[in-house]
Amino acid sequence: MSREHDKDPERALRVMLVDGSTDVRHAIARTVEGEPSLYFVGSAINARTANAKLPSYRPDVVLVDCETPDLTGAAIARSLVTKDESPAVVPMLRDGVLADAWLANERLEGLRTITRAQAARGDGERLAALLRQAASEHRERGDAADDPTANATAAPATSTPPTMRPRSGADAGDRDPRVVAIGSSTGGPDALAKLLPRLSGDFPLPILIVQHMPPKFTASLATSLNNACQLTVQEARGGQLLRPGNVYIAPGGHHLGLCTGAEGVATRLSQAAPEHSCRPAVDFLLRSVADAYGGHVIGVMLTGMGCDGLAGFRQLHALGARLFAQDEASCTVYGMPRGPVEEGLAEAVPLTDIAARIERAARQEQLR
Repeated sequence: MSREHDKDPERALRVMLVDGSTDVRHAIARTVEGEPSLYFVGSAINARTANAKLPSYRPDVVLVDCETPDLTGAAIARSLVTKDESPAVVPMLRDGVLADAWLANERLEGLRTITRAQAARGDGERLAALLRQAASEHRERGDAADDPTANATAAPATSTPPTMRPRSGADAGDRDPRVVAIGSSTGGPDALAKLLPRLSGDFPLPILIVQHMPPKFTASLATSLNNACQLTVQEARGGQLLRPGNVYIAPGGHHLGLCTGAEGVATRLSQAAPEHSCRPAVDFLLRSVADAYGGHVIGVMLTGMGCDGLAGFRQLHALGARLFAQDEASCTVYGMPRGPVEEGLAEAVPLTDIAARIERAARQEQLR
């Protein structure tokens, strides 16, 4: 039975939830309702609904799923922290990783995080402690911002171009790229057929590709692309050492990752659970690429539906990788490239120009 009727909503911490899953919303609501110091004001299934409900809900804290459907959690958080009298924001991470995605924007620095599973676990006392601390720190940041003497000695702020966020790692210009990672889905085979033949035969880096396709189809895609390119294109197998000028396409039904050994970096196939309902998944590849190469990566997001690869681009961006995304006009579906572009992670580039950008970045020429 709910204990909300026993609480004073003006004294308890008012909690709002943004999550697309009915089961998760119910589980977290039960946890909040069972904790005397918390008051559950309501939930929203997406960013649009959340923004509409904020004035009436007046939450002190908003729990936000990082993978909210219509906007990423980080985008919701940015919209919340820029509002007057904004609530504290606590990101709920799907796998307890990629917190850098929230820290890459200076307005989101210092946010406390919790995994989605922990929030739904039913430990109301622990959840309350985290939310109270988040609310307290949020108020302290607001007080510091309102104090005209707080930053009197700070260096003058510099403006940041709206299309690209500041990097938390080294600037991409200082990174010598060692690999190219490409993600694509709907419309991807045609995009790849236009992009890869434009790359020169002496291209100096290995290229890894995740194209959302079922088993067997990726082999024929690799054969078709190999016949059209100066590069060697193949369906990836496990244990292949990466070689310059070679293109490795993730086989349908398997994630493509990397492993590092004494002889170098090699391909690794996995049948781990699908991500974003996909196997292969772009995020799986990008995490592995980041582990193996850090920021020494050129990342490319081509046409496709959904948000697979967005989390990986956040991680690579924080490491200082050079990232490109197909522009909306040339996409069959502007889904996967949209997030990286709108979050300022990647430069939007027409499909016909992407190969030239990759070539110049691979040869460390200035992209100006």
